[in-house]
Parts: sequence; structure tokens; C-alpha cells
Amino acid sequence: MEPMYKTDDMVHLKSGSVDMTIDTINKRKGTEEFDGTYVCVWFIGGLAYFETYSEDQLTLSANHIPA
Repeated sequence: MEPMYKTDDMVHLKSGSVDMTIDTINKRKGTEEFDGTYVCVWFIGGLAYFETYSEDQLTLSANHIPA
């Protein structure tokens, strides 16, 4: 499976959240195959927060600017 998003894409949770940036596209251990999850980063009050989300939980943010 190919990832829908790429590093630095701006996304948010389909259920609603702050805008987050795709930090890492996770791969299956020992392979280069996409495992269906991403590490996202967002900032609140100058602090960075990181969390892993599955592709089906995310959607592109309205603030996304294509590269």
C-alpha cells in the first residue's frame, strides 16, 4: 500500500483536531513497506506533541499548501 500523505503535509483528525504536520511515514519493521500509520506533530504553547495515527483517521487540512 502506498501512503496517501507525504512528510510535511498538513492534516487533522477526521473527528476534529488542531492542524498537525506529517513528521514520519511509518514502515513495517525490516522493510520499506508503508505500515498504514504516520507520526504527526503539532505545537501548543511552544511545546511539540507527537502521536501516531492511522491513515483512515486523517484528512488534509484546509490550510494545507501543496508542495
